[in-house]
Amino acid sequence: MKNIRKLHIAYLLILFAAATLFFAQFLEKKRMDIHSSGAVDVSVIIYNPTVSPGVTLVQDRGWNDPSTLSNQIRSTFAQRSGGYVNYSIAETIVIDGFPIKEDGFTYTVQSYMDCMANSSNCHMPDIANYTTIMNNNDVCSKVNSGQIDEVWVWGGPYFGYYESRLVGPNSGFWYNSSPVYLPACGQLVPVMGFNYERGLDAALHSFGHRMESTMTQVYGGWSQNNISTRWAKFGLVDFQSPDYNYSGCGSIHYPSNADSEYDYNDTSNIPSTCNSYVNFPNSGEPGQAIPLSCSSWGCSELGFLGWWFSHIPRRSGVGSDGVLMNWWVYFLDPDHVYVDYPPGDDGNPPPPPPPEPTPSTNPEPEPDPDNEQGEEGNEGNSDGDGNSNNTDSGGDSGTDNEIIDEGNEDSTDSSDNEVNESVTEKTKDLITGILRDGDNESSEEDKKILTVVRHGALLSVIILATYTATALSIIWYLRKRYPKFSSIHR
Repeated sequence: MKNIRKLHIAYLLILFAAATLFFAQFLEKKRMDIHSSGAVDVSVIIYNPTVSPGVTLVQDRGWNDPSTLSNQIRSTFAQRSGGYVNYSIAETIVIDGFPIKEDGFTYTVQSYMDCMANSSNCHMPDIANYTTIMNNNDVCSKVNSGQIDEVWVWGGPYFGYYESRLVGPNSGFWYNSSPVYLPACGQLVPVMGFNYERGLDAALHSFGHRMESTMTQVYGGWSQNNISTRWAKFGLVDFQSPDYNYSGCGSIHYPSNADSEYDYNDTSNIPSTCNSYVNFPNSGEPGQAIPLSCSSWGCSELGFLGWWFSHIPRRSGVGSDGVLMNWWVYFLDPDHVYVDYPPGDDGNPPPPPPPEPTPSTNPEPEPDPDNEQGEEGNEGNSDGDGNSNNTDSGGDSGTDNEIIDEGNEDSTDSSDNEVNESVTEKTKDLITGILRDGDNESSEEDKKILTVVRHGALLSVIILATYTATALSIIWYLRKRYPKFSSIHR
């Protein structure tokens, strides 16, 4: 009996080790999917309390449908990234209730309506409890199992969201707000906070600050009147840079031709290098600047944000500065910010630029200035300093959740020796990549091949371990059941 117990224990240990390896490879594949194709699975959490029988807050106030806005976000990023960013809504969770605040406060229908009637009645501090949001909606387990990569949370004004925030197992970095330490999550998780009182422009504004925060972390800083990095060149604003007489693509608050904050409809022509970013990294130089006005984006905030995102570099490979030339990778996967790459040669040809859409003659109307929207005409979310005048939902108040699932050709060569040598060299490169856990300078196709090879090797190990354990069990049984077999086997 002792022998059989030992055998079973060994068998279980082998299976456990194989399962652990398989899970690690699965998570690596998810990360590679983000890197190579921009595929990101999103959990959409909507706080939309019932304020009277059969009537939700959104219906009562005539606000925007958050599911419709979520789909508009998806399609906008697919278009503006030239098809690279591939957001997929994995689930939509509708919560009939208000979020709980960090200090434990939760609005009732009456207290929230009082807040809407007079902002002096709104609860402060305003920030929602992000840990409660994550825990009550099982976010970390879904992230760890590969079901989701990102969270979008919707709510009304004063629900308590930041525009963007990181939660995860380490200290993270500034994401237009301070990070939330949540060790249960196996990776950093972007959490976007949206206000369904506002429109698509407000949501894209939040994503813009996320990109700014991300690339500032990648390059170790960002300031105007400075072109020391490729990111600084991209975000250069003439109005804020007295030593320069041209702009890059500008920033989320200052378009390239702005002479004040939020100046999205300025018709003045200011030299800008932004159009040169279709040839990144051969871009951002003063000799490439051409006069641009708001006519380039339709003279609206929504138009500018789309135009700005469409110029984000998305080339393959690593730049000579040691930074990936596809900045969307950092935007979608914040853990990539901590990956060190050896400097590349800037040598890959750029992809074709996405077509420039015709500026709308009927841009989205500006939001009502009488609505309290927080600092900078914010999306109803917290400003970057944590002073959330109007914010979205966060935390759970114990109400019911409704979950809606979304979601060979044969060829010949006259020189067999050359072919064989090429195959041999390719095999060596692949084996080297496997031993090094991937090569940072490998092509995306090679990385996919490496993943397939690793998965095949892992499957072979599992099959071999299972076969060995089964064979040993059979031999042990035959020895015990048939003593003659034992003597023959010897």
